[in-house]
Amino acid sequence: MQVQHLVGGNGFNPIGTNPTYFAGTFDGLGHTISNLFINRPSTNFIGLFGYTYRATIQNIGLLANNITGLGYVGGLVGLAHTSTIANSYATGAVTRVGTYVGGLVGYAESSTISNSYVTGAVTGVGTYVGGLVGWAYSSTISNSYATGAVGGINDVGGLVGLAFSTSSIVNSYATGAVTGVGTYVGGLVGDAYTSTISNSYATGAVGGTSKVGGLVGYTDSSTISNSYATGAVTGTTDIGGLLGNGTPGIINSFWDKDSTGQTTSSGAGTGLTTAQMKDTKTFFDAGWDFDTVWGRDTNNVQNSGYLDLRGLNSFSFNTVLSATVAD
Repeated sequence: MQVQHLVGGNGFNPIGTNPTYFAGTFDGLGHTISNLFINRPSTNFIGLFGYTYRATIQNIGLLANNITGLGYVGGLVGLAHTSTIANSYATGAVTRVGTYVGGLVGYAESSTISNSYVTGAVTGVGTYVGGLVGWAYSSTISNSYATGAVGGINDVGGLVGLAFSTSSIVNSYATGAVTGVGTYVGGLVGDAYTSTISNSYATGAVGGTSKVGGLVGYTDSSTISNSYATGAVTGTTDIGGLLGNGTPGIINSFWDKDSTGQTTSSGAGTGLTTAQMKDTKTFFDAGWDFDTVWGRDTNNVQNSGYLDLRGLNSFSFNTVLSATVAD
């Protein structure tokens, strides 16, 4: 079955915009939509859904996206306000010309994202670029991950570009390389302001100019607990294996001094050798939860011998709903 919603060479016309937002429930019932093409570089609110408010979107997969917009650009939702997104994923490329871009959601406000992932590359030419979410404002992200490369200028993160105003990231990870031309660049989160990060990790290489960290580039009044980073970190000023710069509220968190190439972390966290990082006893002694949260990569396959989160790589959808559109 093919789904076509075309306007000239612009491709798919997103469902919902401002002020005519989508406010219903969309349940994909485990289907996938393939080859979603959108080319609207001068338009805001771009994605399968452009703008949602008090909406629920769940159980849907997007395969081989090719999406371009101005601002508020995401593979699934451009701007999600007071919405719930669950059991969903996106592959393929997402790019934007303006601000707020994410592989799944460009801008999430007062929303919840759970059990979701992105594998495609995300690229921006401005600020707030994340593998999963560009800007998370008073939102919760749990049991989710991103594996694609992420590139932007400022506030660039492997999972979230900016986590702002009591946002929460828990049981989540990012593995893609993260590159920022400017400041606030992190393997998991570029910039965390009055937010919390727990039971999470980042393994991708991170490069930027200033305030560059293996896990988080910069923090302000935020808390990081039971988390780690292993990717190589490079930059000019304020760089660190775990945290680039900021007010460190770090609890039981670590970085690999060997693989990150960093011996310091803005006075935050604990730097260990690769051997220590791959030793389960290190984290057991730190009080990490091995009953329900963490598991050891005993075969050195899933996560190169480092600890992995339980149950985050096990879901996928098989029934395909084709949305091939002309470019």
